[in-house]
Amino acid sequence: MFQEPNSVQVRITIDEIKPKVWRRLVLPSHWTLEQLHLSIQAAFNWWNALVHGSFSGRGVGDRQPQ
Repeated sequence: MFQEPNSVQVRITIDEIKPKVWRRLVLPSHWTLEQLHLSIQAAFNWWNALVHGSFSGRGVGDRQPQ
């Protein structure tokens, strides 16, 4: 019969930008979500450098006047 696959192929696309930016990754099927997350960052050369948060109308890092 068939053997269980030991890898998976995924295509990751960044929406709403032109030209389209995408990566195709072949990863071990036993990897955790954290390992998937790190491999996506590596594929796009992000390395946890993106700012996560919400916007309040001010610029990121702007201080309120005292």
